Amino acid sequence: MVVDLGLRLAFTFLMASICIEDLRQMIIRDRSVLWVIALFVPFAALHGYPFERIVYHLVTGLVFFAVLFIAAVWAPLGPLGGGDAKIMGALGIWFGVGSSASIDFLVLACLIGGAFTLAAYAFRFFAGVLPVQTRVPLPWLENLLFGPTPVMRVSVPFGVPLAIAGGVTVWSL
Repeated sequence: MVVDLGLRLAFTFLMASICIEDLRQMIIRDRSVLWVIALFVPFAALHGYPFERIVYHLVTGLVFFAVLFIAAVWAPLGPLGGGDAKIMGALGIWFGVGSSASIDFLVLACLIGGAFTLAAYAFRFFAGVLPVQTRVPLPWLENLLFGPTPVMRVSVPFGVPLAIAGGVTVWSL
């Protein structure tokens, strides 16, 4: 019980650090993704997952990664990056295909991602009415608010909604 709580808390704090990392730099580091995957091993052992279920979880992670990686490669200047694909694959390993957690995660990620994107575009739209252009400590947010890039080409860190959805969904496993 205590170990399970510790693993879930560690996972949640790791998701929070990924959010901060992606917000500040628009980068999700490999070591963060590897920690997410590494935390699954004791979690699966603690919950007595049989070998077949672990294989299903690994296949789900691979499918999640492949779908987002193809989307990132297909539109290299589009909204998705390699870090988003990596974290999606790692979260797919956690939530697997054999439970409702993967559906819960995907729906929550879509809802949070949509709201996050709409808020970002709304900030860009209303940036023209701001009285003063101030220095913003986050480069992606400064570009979003004051940059010369057209609003539809502005990058948004999608690792944030993925990590938030993962941090919430892990408590339903």
